[in-house]
Amino acid sequence: MVDTNNTTKRPGMKRRKNIIYVDAATLKGRFQIGLHDKTNKTEHTLELGKSVKSINDAETCAVLYGLMYIQKSNNSNRHVLMNDCEGAILNTRLIELGQLLNTKLIWIPREINEADKVAKSKINKKKKVWRNLNFFMKLVLGDAMLVKSTQKLPTDAIVNHLSPITKTIFEQIQEHKERFPMGMSEFAPFVSAAYKKVNLTVKKGDIQKVRKELCNNNLLTFDNKIITLVELNEV
Repeated sequence: MVDTNNTTKRPGMKRRKNIIYVDAATLKGRFQIGLHDKTNKTEHTLELGKSVKSINDAETCAVLYGLMYIQKSNNSNRHVLMNDCEGAILNTRLIELGQLLNTKLIWIPREINEADKVAKSKINKKKKVWRNLNFFMKLVLGDAMLVKSTQKLPTDAIVNHLSPITKTIFEQIQEHKERFPMGMSEFAPFVSAAYKKVNLTVKKGDIQKVRKELCNNNLLTFDNKIITLVELNEV
């Protein structure tokens, strides 16, 4: 029998399985991705370019980066690549690429993604790494990025990436759709009421932070000082 992985297994030996986690995060209006190779105890943190507009695109970048990392490692082990974004994990082109690299893509809950803290850590990869990732991203996924080019991302997958307080506010927004669009003067007390509901006090900059997070995730738009709720069937 031909060993397609060019390795010879000794009797009683099992081929090692590499466990790798990837995740994305938003920091100061920019997206970062993190990779945690649990097997080899390696961590990468990379800032993405301005062309990445949403957390869903950033998550897809993270999965592709994980596959590039596996390909560069040039070993014949089996790999498991884990991420908490269904849209990225179910991307058919990434699944096909994973199969070529002997890699299984697996969705996991956000709470157990060991790359979460890595994605929020200090950057340790140079900008040229992003340029390489961006090149392969366009080559593999096309210019019509990213998740949108394959299938519709479930709204739950987007909302689950929000911070706890922003998620609570978005749930309140869904109960008051008729109040949108609105100006910042209307949005401020709306957010304050949501904070009060969960026994939190609004601090300076919190309202802008919430608005920015919702806009970055394509749940709200902010144009000419008017905030508009994006219809879920448009997400």
